[in-house]
Amino acid sequence: MWITHGRADAPVAFHYGEASRDHWIAAARCAPEGVADGDACVRYGGCAGDARVVFCAHGGDHSPPPFAAREIWSFFSEL
Repeated sequence: MWITHGRADAPVAFHYGEASRDHWIAAARCAPEGVADGDACVRYGGCAGDARVVFCAHGGDHSPPPFAAREIWSFFSEL
């Protein structure tokens, strides 16, 4: 799961992004502590099977951040 959420997102409060992240970390049985991956992303390791969880928080709003395309490509190219 690759998730991004802006801290200034008015339609969907930031804590919902964090809740989504926590849900997927638990569902994939990942380690609760992540490792910084780039400027805004955190990668959670130790997941079951080949599951992956990456959470990218940014200072923007509900729009995709400028780094989204690069990070999404990186995520899927590892699969």
